[in-house]
Amino acid sequence: MMQKRLHKHDGADCRGREKSAAIALKSGSRLLVETSWLFNQFEASLVKNSMELLGLGATAKKRIMGNMTDDTWLKYENNGLAHKMMKNRIPVLEEMYLQFCGLAGVLGWDRTITNSMADTIMPFMDIGERTCYTYYGHNYRSMQYAEMLLDYRGVGAAEKAEIMLGTLLHDTGKAGVPGGILRKEGRPNLVEGKYIEKHTVYGRDILTGAARLHAPPRSLIRAQMGRIADIALSHQEKFCGKGYPRQKAGADICIGARIAAFCDALDAMTSKRLYQKGMPKTFAQARGIALIEMNVHFNENIVTDFFKAVDKVHGLKDRIYAIISGCGGNPE
Repeated sequence: MMQKRLHKHDGADCRGREKSAAIALKSGSRLLVETSWLFNQFEASLVKNSMELLGLGATAKKRIMGNMTDDTWLKYENNGLAHKMMKNRIPVLEEMYLQFCGLAGVLGWDRTITNSMADTIMPFMDIGERTCYTYYGHNYRSMQYAEMLLDYRGVGAAEKAEIMLGTLLHDTGKAGVPGGILRKEGRPNLVEGKYIEKHTVYGRDILTGAARLHAPPRSLIRAQMGRIADIALSHQEKFCGKGYPRQKAGADICIGARIAAFCDALDAMTSKRLYQKGMPKTFAQARGIALIEMNVHFNENIVTDFFKAVDKVHGLKDRIYAIISGCGGNPE
């Protein structure tokens, strides 16, 4: 598995971290899976400190604080699906930290910068994830789909790591969208839609702000984070030019964002949502929708290459089915 490969890199080794959130998760995971309270307090201190240093606007800070203190997701204890969704939170979050560190190692980041970046960025991603707009781990599953496509295409290690990291962090800005809007059943109205659209800008700002905080000026890391942040900013652009926030089209959308857009949608279609009536789309149904949306929402080459990989690579469909089953979905 990629996790084992990546953890061989020096920068990928979270186990040597003295003050890392990953170690806090690892050392307390049994207790935290049951209550999550201790980690929430630890995370809150990281977020409050980071918001001041990142220079986020007053509106973004207010919404992030609102989501951080919103314990709606903890009140679903008697809901079997919700309890399962959130019980998995700590193990999945730990894996996302480890993947972050592994990908940073591939990019050549040293351990100090990797740890600082992870502890600045990942708590925002967790806040967005736990709003329950999709089954917890949406960012991680999207990254797994991106890895499948990139492996099939034979993309080089550094570019692959940047795109995977951008896909892992693509929804970081959801931390700044009111949770009640994200959990709403049905389509958002015009005003709510504008709130949701802000998540791409918030994500870009968090990622570029973290780079300014922790990476030297004019460094390779700053350039890498700029490209990663562009994936977060642009993953809601549509190939036809009718997406947001900049209405870019075709090749004007960076390749990482075009890949993240497809992987994001694939998981959104096939994973269970807490408020959802009935089952999510099967993999076959999602495939049909993706084919219809080629050159409208998605880049045709990305869609066709992904499904070629599914049909040709031994065991890949089984991996996808296992991912979908693990997030409350119905693969067939």
